[in-house]
Amino acid sequence: MDGLDDLLSLLTFLKSNGWNATFTEDAVYGLRCDNPHSYPEPLLSLHRSFAESKRCMKVLDRIRHHLGRKIRALRRRCMPLIFVDGIERMPDELLAHVFEMAYTPAESAESEFPVIVSHVSYRFRQVALHTPALWTRLSIAKPLDRVKTFISRSGHANLEVDLLFWHRVNGFQKTAFFHVVGPLSRRWSSITPLTDYKVSVMTSAGVSELPNLQHLSCLGMDLMIPWTMPLLTSIQGYECRFTPQMSHLSQLSSISLRYADQCMDILGLSETFHAMRSMRDLSLELCSCTNQTASCAAALPERHSFNMDALKIYVEGDTPDVVVGQLYSVLSYLAPSTMVISLQHSSKDMALLHNTDGRLFPYGSTIRLLIKQPLNTFRLLEELLPVCDIVRSVHLVAPTTSFSVRSPPCPWMAGSSLRHLRIEKASLSPEDDMKILARAFLSTNNDDRSRSLELVSCEKISETFLLELQDDVGDGLQWW
Repeated sequence: MDGLDDLLSLLTFLKSNGWNATFTEDAVYGLRCDNPHSYPEPLLSLHRSFAESKRCMKVLDRIRHHLGRKIRALRRRCMPLIFVDGIERMPDELLAHVFEMAYTPAESAESEFPVIVSHVSYRFRQVALHTPALWTRLSIAKPLDRVKTFISRSGHANLEVDLLFWHRVNGFQKTAFFHVVGPLSRRWSSITPLTDYKVSVMTSAGVSELPNLQHLSCLGMDLMIPWTMPLLTSIQGYECRFTPQMSHLSQLSSISLRYADQCMDILGLSETFHAMRSMRDLSLELCSCTNQTASCAAALPERHSFNMDALKIYVEGDTPDVVVGQLYSVLSYLAPSTMVISLQHSSKDMALLHNTDGRLFPYGSTIRLLIKQPLNTFRLLEELLPVCDIVRSVHLVAPTTSFSVRSPPCPWMAGSSLRHLRIEKASLSPEDDMKILARAFLSTNNDDRSRSLELVSCEKISETFLLELQDDVGDGLQWW
């Protein structure tokens, strides 16, 4: 078989001489052959090694193809058997934990997971019936008998009250639901989604003391809720009125707000955030929003003076760039460990990452940018790294990424704290600029060899170029 003898010779040579000696450029594995072209040395030896290596690679590619097909076929046959064997070996306590993880709070109110999993087998049913967390979601849209059954199986676990399909039930059904669920209000841990009208109805039904409530999901309402909620720490609001006068502000640690087609009071919103002294996570979504005032000039806390875990900003629709800049300005006092900025709005300019004072906004140990507009990666890093000494990881999802380089290239890269750079779904060209970035970031002259540069689903860059670049800068360069 053509090339197989060469491969066997290579393996024999490798076994005798080791990896380093086997893969030097002038290593020859087979017998010496004729020299019909009368090549001089070292061209003769290099040409022989080149031809021999190509024949070995051709055989290896064929072996890889056939082994790949075999492995995939074996995987298809093995996986169902492995799954069944694993389930049979799994202790009931661990299986119950798997059920709980599969039935997350993000599940739809229509999910029948607890019922379905309890009908798979006798063992699954026994485990499911003795896992209270599977039966804690009480939906107003479900038959009352189903609600009572869930309550009986929930033990003493916290309860999630789901009012999503409020409009599907009549007044009698709502009264009956709260007659059953209301007396258990001390066990309520979350209510979704809430409106001003629902608050009024529930208050009339005697719901006001919620000592265990931790999460609220609200829709188009005033968040001045007249209930006692000493453990409330999380609010998810859609077009809600969020003001500094709201009670429970000081105890909130997680807040997620979404506004669509709204004329916002950004300065008033920032004053509300200032009152949230326990805030750890903040998520803001703006879709086609404007601001009530043309300026957000006010006395703001010191830049990057409030530590928190995560700040996420999503901008869509026809939201003007000036509104984005104003939002950056009032949030510049935050110092998150993780920052996510998604700019998908209809701006034709370069990606807007500066506040109204022209200062770069992204800050954090981990920064993730999802950018629809053109983005110059070199200029971003050149501006970011000198002013953000805590950044460890930058993740860019930017289809129109560019790499125009200033001279001298990247003097700010060597001593920066950045260790991981990931570029995803980008059109990487020209290759020469990409090479400059990789060499500057992964240079052997850097003291820290733990740096990595990942290219994920990137276009206009060849596999050959990446392989040769990896030979140059090392295994810190990865792509797929």
